[in-house]
Amino acid sequence: MDSQTLLGLAGIGGTLLGSVVGATGALRVARINTLSQADLASRAAQRQVYAVFCATLMSHAVRTAALQELLDAQPPDPDALSTAGSELVASRDAVVTAAAAVAIEGPPALSTRARAASSVVRLQGLLLQTMIDTRTTGQPLTDKYRTDATTAQLAVNEYLDSFTNDCQLLLHPQTATRRDRRKIRILQRIRPW
Repeated sequence: MDSQTLLGLAGIGGTLLGSVVGATGALRVARINTLSQADLASRAAQRQVYAVFCATLMSHAVRTAALQELLDAQPPDPDALSTAGSELVASRDAVVTAAAAVAIEGPPALSTRARAASSVVRLQGLLLQTMIDTRTTGQPLTDKYRTDATTAQLAVNEYLDSFTNDCQLLLHPQTATRRDRRKIRILQRIRPW
């Protein structure tokens, strides 16, 4: 073979090698883009689930605070208490449903917190329903009822605050401090079952 043929074959080989390297690079970039788009879609779904849970829990907290004021009214309005009781049941069910969505979406730390908040909301609902029944019959509320209702309301508010803070850390890790980054790792940790 003469030098021109060898040079031509080397050019063809170089072109083929360049094409393979270019195609490999393009495939890697496409894979990275696909993973990034999947991550963005997952974060959007998480954000929506977390927002629904926070909104329903906040709505429930406002509704129960208004109900407690209604329970303290003298004399009690049975029709208003009956309406508030049915709204309480709907609010409680909405919180439980939203907590189930968070439990499915994860991560485990947020799932646990949402389930705990829904448990407190269910117990609070039972307490408030008992208070409604007591006031509807014309009996006064004892201090024990008032203390328990206040404690339950504070617990719901604490769950709402801590859940909101943890969601902000998970959804916006770039704004986290060193201490917050450690907490993010703990929040994302998957428990062995």
